[in-house]
Amino acid sequence: MGDASRLRNPHLRAALAEAFEAILPNKQHGGGRTLNSSFAEAIFMHHPLIEHLPRVLLDVFVSIELTGQAVAFEQKFNYRRPMYEILDYFWKFDKHREQVKKLTAYAEEHIDDAEAPLVLRFINLLMNDANFLLDEALSQMARLKENQEAMDRGEWNSLPQQQRRDLENTFRHTGQIARFTNIMGVKTLIILDMLTRSIQSIFCQPAICERLALMLNYFLQHLVGPKRGNLKVRNLNEYQFEPQKLVAKVTDIYLNFAQRDEFFAAVCNDGMSYNEQLFPQAVEVLERIGHPRERIDAFLKLSEHIKLFQMAQTYHLLHSVALLALPLVSRPILTGSLFLSGLAFFCGPMYFHAIRNDPRFRLVTPYGGLLLIAGWLSIIIF
Repeated sequence: MGDASRLRNPHLRAALAEAFEAILPNKQHGGGRTLNSSFAEAIFMHHPLIEHLPRVLLDVFVSIELTGQAVAFEQKFNYRRPMYEILDYFWKFDKHREQVKKLTAYAEEHIDDAEAPLVLRFINLLMNDANFLLDEALSQMARLKENQEAMDRGEWNSLPQQQRRDLENTFRHTGQIARFTNIMGVKTLIILDMLTRSIQSIFCQPAICERLALMLNYFLQHLVGPKRGNLKVRNLNEYQFEPQKLVAKVTDIYLNFAQRDEFFAAVCNDGMSYNEQLFPQAVEVLERIGHPRERIDAFLKLSEHIKLFQMAQTYHLLHSVALLALPLVSRPILTGSLFLSGLAFFCGPMYFHAIRNDPRFRLVTPYGGLLLIAGWLSIIIF
């Protein structure tokens, strides 16, 4: 499966992944039988070639996208579906998690290579899939909502029979697409959550971190923001649309980066979807669905830390610009010393509190603020 020189056809390589999925325990086989769980675990733990599974699986996942051969756009998601199941299953084994971590460490060491490392390509494609599937799912749900409202108003009743039949067929087709993208979108989020619980550093590389933060902010804003009513359709279960589950999973991914300053910066620098009401709105949804209290409290704390980080970043940026203008003031050494000391005592403790969840240095924050004020006064007075 992992050797393209032996099996060049990407369709067959992907089919082998589907066959491998059949080994997973609790999978239905002919006659309603399931594979013995202990037998499956023995394969995943003791097969002489099983140590290659993580690398091979990621390679096949990537090769479906980059094969250069005709793979239908929707078909690639069907090919990747069993790979999500296999990833989810083998992640519970320490030896396989360690293999992925080794591949990730190698990717970070060679992140600037001309040919991107395997894990980096996998992460990019996984995020592409999540972005497309979730965005498509939300678009289809909004379209279904519009169609249902049109039917409720009786707008379709006055149309010619053929046109009404065409609209009904389109409505059913939209529902099928919505169901598929909802199912696959949740699977991609589950894998992202699973990976980011154990591996954060590669996701905090500048380009990846910004994309991830923008994606999470965008979908959270659509799910809990003022336009969430556009997604409320009848028979949510028919379309496998579970907005509460999506909100819970998105917030879980946020929490996986609760101590990463790069992620904090990427979240609050998003001027399109992020605002101070976003996280409180998400908390309202989490409380309404009975999400575990400790997870809600952790998310509330994360919200406060991001706001704190944003405040520190704002003052840091403002006074950094002011420092560039020091040659223009009458007492540059005095003003510069006050600004630098103020930044250290004002922004430093806030950064430390936000990132480390440790407020012990916040006592000096007011003194830092006074130093910054004194710096501005030195410009005015002298």
